[in-house]
Amino acid sequence: MDEWHHAFGERPLGVTVLAILYFINAAITFIAIAAIAVLASTVDFFEPYPLPGEVYAQPMEQEASLANAIIVGVGIVLGIIGGINMLIGVGLFMGRKWARNLAIALAIINIIIYSLGIPATMGASLAMVFFNGFILWYLYRPHVTAYFRK
Repeated sequence: MDEWHHAFGERPLGVTVLAILYFINAAITFIAIAAIAVLASTVDFFEPYPLPGEVYAQPMEQEASLANAIIVGVGIVLGIIGGINMLIGVGLFMGRKWARNLAIALAIINIIIYSLGIPATMGASLAMVFFNGFILWYLYRPHVTAYFRK
């Protein structure tokens, strides 16, 4: 079976929907990276403004370095997450078994992480646990596992 037919001919609809959701998640993550970059460039960490009647405050270099390191770290983590989501989306779309395995691993990790947040953010975390549980359930359905065995 050629690559085109395998990618577009017999893919289960749910796999297509999941691939699109991973693409959307990646796009949102990349938009967040852009927003963080804009925020980092517009917020002046180096020169805090003095209070009225005070002499101009000295630059807080250590605090600025820490803030910039945190921003860069968050950007790197988001970049990795966005890249993984894009990779999973492409792989699911093309029917790659490694993408299914990666999606399963990510869903398990997400269930663990969101389970820890249930006491603090009951609704959102619980919804994400159920959503990732649904992803696991769907990716283990017989017709889906058969699709990725080809």
